[in-house]
Amino acid sequence: SLAPASRTNQSMLDFGRERSHLEYARESHATQRDQTLEIKRSYDSQLQDAHDFLHKLDTQCAPHTAALEQRERKAEIRALSDARDTLEGKAIRGQAVTADSQAVGLRGASVASSSGAAPQRTLSPLERAAAEMGMAIGSA
Repeated sequence: SLAPASRTNQSMLDFGRERSHLEYARESHATQRDQTLEIKRSYDSQLQDAHDFLHKLDTQCAPHTAALEQRERKAEIRALSDARDTLEGKAIRGQAVTADSQAVGLRGASVASSSGAAPQRTLSPLERAAAEMGMAIGSA
């Protein structure tokens, strides 16, 4: 009769230990869940701050960016057109003008500095391009 009572006591002790392990696991899981939710809230806050900053930059920079892109596109089209004309042996159309009203040629060379070598109409396309870059043109 002693054996069944001993087994019952052992079972009750095992049951108590198992119950405490389950309570510990539940509390641990709840703590981890709370920490994970706090980290998520922090990341969401940082994400919102980044979105707000991006929106602020977009509203400040969008007009300037569009104007810059348009100027760059016009300059690229003009450069390609001038390159095509030069390769076809045609004279380059009007020179660009800087903010201080000084005419400039290819690569920003001053037109006044490149006009001293020889008359433009007698130069080959390659010589005209060299003159526009401010290089001296002479016979070798």
